[in-house]
This record gives sequence, C-alpha cells and structure tokens, in this order.
Amino acid sequence: MGGIMPHHSLLLFLAILVHWPWRGLVQEVKWPRHTVCSMDKLQIFYQSCDPLQDIGLSVSPCPETLRTTRIETKLKVTLLLWQSIEDLYMSVNLFPEGGGTFHFDESLCLPDYPRFTFCNRKKGELIAVDTQLKLNILKYLPNHINAHAVLVNQNGYRIACFNMTLMTA
Repeated sequence: MGGIMPHHSLLLFLAILVHWPWRGLVQEVKWPRHTVCSMDKLQIFYQSCDPLQDIGLSVSPCPETLRTTRIETKLKVTLLLWQSIEDLYMSVNLFPEGGGTFHFDESLCLPDYPRFTFCNRKKGELIAVDTQLKLNILKYLPNHINAHAVLVNQNGYRIACFNMTLMTA
C-alpha cells in the first residue's frame, strides 16, 4: 500500500484516539499561594498566574496594619525574564469587598523614559527589585481586596502575572 494506512487500521487508530484518557496527560501549572504578611490585623497573599514562572515578592518589615496614615517598608520583587523589556506596561484590576471594580494601566518603561533600573533588560536576565515602599493615608481601605496584575512588554508578551489578596481587620 506504499505508506497509505489501510481503512481498518485508520478506524482502529481513530477509535483509540477517541477513547484515550486525555485527562492527566496535560497538567495545568498552578503555582503555590505565597504569604507576604500574616499579622493579626493584616494578611497579604499572592499567587503567580503566569504558566511559565512563579515570581518572588516580599515585604519587610510587615506592617502591623494598613489602617494608618503612613507606612514605610521594604519591597523585594524577583523574576526571570523570558522576554526582553524595552517597553513595559502594567494593568491592574482591583476588586474590593462590597462590589465594584477599579482598573488602571501604567507605563513602567518607555524607550525615552526608563523609570526603573529593570528597564531595557534582556531575555534571560534576573530582575531583582529592592526598594523602599512609602504609602500614605490608607485608613479607609475595605477589609478585603483582591487584585489581578499583568505586566506585558512592547511585543505584547506577558512578563509577569499575579493575583493578590489583602485582608485587614
């Protein structure tokens, strides 16, 4: 038959293919939920939603609460670049307790305006941001906020993605 599969062999192959147990062959990557802060009056958790990599995020010291007029702490973020970043854009959706959605977009890196040290980094480089974080007037935060953040580069490639939960008492 010169390389052409006989009809009965094709039918057998298709029958096996249809009944093959596909579940379990391809596993969706789900990164662990990380604890950033776990205090009596403040809990912060995050989980990477990027199928390629987890990210590292820490806050030190962890504030006792966010319901104050001023917070100063150190923020560390670490991730490996799977794509180069000349331009970097961040999109965040906030889902506060009680309903509603808040959305904002921010340009973090532009060719003529590199705001951060990680701008213009190349594929394969490790980004490690270690910075002082200062927040003012957070007394009126809802008790529970979920956030979804995505960072994309100039070509639309996802650089990082994470979901965060913030709970205050």
